[in-house]
Amino acid sequence: VNSLSVDHRGFAKSEGSLSFGVHEREDVRRWIEWARREKGIQGLVGIYGGSYGAGVGLQALAVNPEVSCMVALHP
Repeated sequence: VNSLSVDHRGFAKSEGSLSFGVHEREDVRRWIEWARREKGIQGLVGIYGGSYGAGVGLQALAVNPEVSCMVALHP
């Protein structure tokens, strides 16, 4: 099992500002591309998100065919 933990834009040490999913769902696509290219990750991709991350994950699930499932905690 592989995992990647991130700080969304505007949170913790991440740059940028919140866009309430407008740009974050594209960030998710880029993180998946990075994991596949740089780490050789293959197969299905699932997302787990809590609160704000749950909302972003649900939006990413809706527009990203690479994401096969989502666990949303307190969206």
